[in-house]
Amino acid sequence: MRIQSNFKDYYDVGQSLGQDQTLVYKRYKKVVEVENKHYPFPSFWRDNAPLAVHDYVIGFCGKLYGMLELNTNASHFLDCKSYRNNRKFCFNAKDVDDYMVEQLGEEKVAEFHKGHSRYNFVRYFEQREAGRNLYTKYFEDNRCPIFVACKGGFLNEKGNIIYNACLKHYGFFRLFEPFQAYQELAMYLGNQAEPRKPIPPISDEVMLEIKGFDKKFSFRKPKR
Repeated sequence: MRIQSNFKDYYDVGQSLGQDQTLVYKRYKKVVEVENKHYPFPSFWRDNAPLAVHDYVIGFCGKLYGMLELNTNASHFLDCKSYRNNRKFCFNAKDVDDYMVEQLGEEKVAEFHKGHSRYNFVRYFEQREAGRNLYTKYFEDNRCPIFVACKGGFLNEKGNIIYNACLKHYGFFRLFEPFQAYQELAMYLGNQAEPRKPIPPISDEVMLEIKGFDKKFSFRKPKR
């Protein structure tokens, strides 16, 4: 598989494997804005957890993967550099636990586990796991193996869906290593997203020869 793109992603190293070079992934971003009331994917129910939470959905090769962006200080949102340094992208409840222990300490995390807040995180990832195969139309309708969706927050009335998004920004390599991600993409594009090559037309003369006829004889067996 060859990749045509104006940016680099972490799985691009897979092109060194010498796969089918006739298969081409044209990876160019397309951003579609979505009003919150029309946001098609399930979202995280925000509660009084001691951290800021922003939820995403990553579509990869026909399946959805839930992801939460956590930050223990929401005020960092106003300082982009500080916000980036303090955030973490989580793909399961253990990621959430590890981040909270690192940022808040075990005592606050113990309180967090006693309430309903942690249960909301566990339920979120369980629901994303159960509904992983329910949104194939978004891949098929847009002929796209990758997208990242994000619901708008209180500062932004609209969310968006980024088709052909760059996955390295979200740490997606923690779910799929570079060569594994490349192989998944190649198989998906080869089996589903790419149309079958049309059969070239066959002339009447060639068809006659295939069926056993030629210009000298009218039947499959020559006259005796």
